[in-house]
Amino acid sequence: MSKDDNQSVDIEKRIKEEVERQVAGLKKKNKELLGKLKKRAEKEGDLKEYYEEQLAELKEAKAEAEARAAAIRRQYERNLVASKIASALAAAGGLNPDLAEAATLLLQRKAEVQDGKVRLDGMSPKKYVREWKKADGKAFFVGKTEPGAGKGGRGGDDRSEWERFFDQGSKHYNLTKQLECKRQNPDLYKKLVAKF
Repeated sequence: MSKDDNQSVDIEKRIKEEVERQVAGLKKKNKELLGKLKKRAEKEGDLKEYYEEQLAELKEAKAEAEARAAAIRRQYERNLVASKIASALAAAGGLNPDLAEAATLLLQRKAEVQDGKVRLDGMSPKKYVREWKKADGKAFFVGKTEPGAGKGGRGGDDRSEWERFFDQGSKHYNLTKQLECKRQNPDLYKKLVAKF
């Protein structure tokens, strides 16, 4: 072998060694990066699972909070309606205490809250109750009284008790009671017949 051949073999040998060293370094770096990627993928998988669990818990908590808020809103509206109706009935005056609860419940069923305000057929509770008192709600109120009217000298109690039996729109309309009123208090009977 000539000197040039020896140098060529030496150069090839060095090149081969350098390539192997470089390749070994690349293989080592590749293995290291693949290990990191695998760990990251596992970690991301864990993170994704954790994220999905947290998201599910947040959605559940949100649904519970919305349900509680809706329940609180409904209770607030019920209280607001009850308060406004009670105030309107008190302002109207003459509500029969024995029928106060029934009148309140009846009006509460008709009431709705619109933009934070209580409405009954589009009217404020006070206006509605004033109108209702003159028409459908007459039976819930003590009527105008005359001193000493009726039996037992109880003032107007008899008149309010008898009025409901003459009102054809009332659930208490009763011909038998009207005849009983005629026998007991003919003057009151005539006035009620004329009124209704």
